Amino acid sequence: MKKKSLINKLNLLLLFIIAIIIIVIIVYLNFIKTNIIEKYEEKNIPIYVISLKKRKDRREHIIKEFNKFNIKNWKFFDAYERTNEEMKKYPGKKKGKIGVTTSHILVWKKCIELNEPIFIFEDDIYLENFNYKDINILLNNKNLWDIVWFGHCFEDGNKKELKRIEILKNFYKSYLPRCRHAYLLSPKGAEILLKNINFETNGDEQMAKLINNNNIKSLSQYPPTVYQSWQKDYEKNFGSDSIIEKFVSFIKK
Repeated sequence: MKKKSLINKLNLLLLFIIAIIIIVIIVYLNFIKTNIIEKYEEKNIPIYVISLKKRKDRREHIIKEFNKFNIKNWKFFDAYERTNEEMKKYPGKKKGKIGVTTSHILVWKKCIELNEPIFIFEDDIYLENFNYKDINILLNNKNLWDIVWFGHCFEDGNKKELKRIEILKNFYKSYLPRCRHAYLLSPKGAEILLKNINFETNGDEQMAKLINNNNIKSLSQYPPTVYQSWQKDYEKNFGSDSIIEKFVSFIKK
């Protein structure tokens, strides 16, 4: 009887161990599945590249640039060109600037339509050390941003404002970022921009003011990983005093 009782206890213990192993395996598989799905979704954030159909040189450049980093989930967003007749509504405004702002506005509407974050790039960019790990950090902390700059021309503001305040790893509080050649935008951010951006002044200047007035939550990557072609051969520091940035600042005033 004692031997039979012992066998029964051993059988129960074995069943218990098997059950524990099965539970551990199920939990582990669910964890792996979740992480694979998250990584897949994160790496497939829609990317829209604003580009004029007629600029084949720029389109060829961006194709080569994305191929270097094996970036596949992207498409061209045909830039909008205002007609001469339409430009009569904007006396004194440059056709190119109105067209660029209109193009960005149309992509913002696309972001709201998709109801998910999207990347917006212009077609004259260069990528350096572009890394999806940085994107993972952002997507796990969506409450901290509405827009994220992966590159901009420079940050306006006084020296105190330009003190880097790290919010997430490699991402810092934005102040007055200029240019809009590379940014990640959330649907909420798109809604804020659509309500506030018009054609009275440069679109990037209006976006910078919204950020500086804390009307939209913005982060800037440092060091940046996306540059415009004119920046390629120059020092690219946050708040740099380089001659080229001073010149661009002077022109924009």
